[in-house]
Amino acid sequence: MAADAQIKKKIEDLLRKEFNENSTVDVSDGYQDNIHIVVVSSKFSGKSENEKQDMLWSVIEANDLSDFEKNKISLIIP
Repeated sequence: MAADAQIKKKIEDLLRKEFNENSTVDVSDGYQDNIHIVVVSSKFSGKSENEKQDMLWSVIEANDLSDFEKNKISLIIP
């Protein structure tokens, strides 16, 4: 089962606003109807894995995603 296209688009848009045009943002179908996110960005340079995760989750938490939409995210890889 594919993840909801509107939720994926909403997540991709908010991440693209945060990370520059030289960054790669991939929001794709995960297991069942969950969402997987991969972000490659120079903004992560010199940061620990925890700091990178915190950066991504901060962007997600600071936006108007519902709990339902956030719970669809099953994997984030910075």
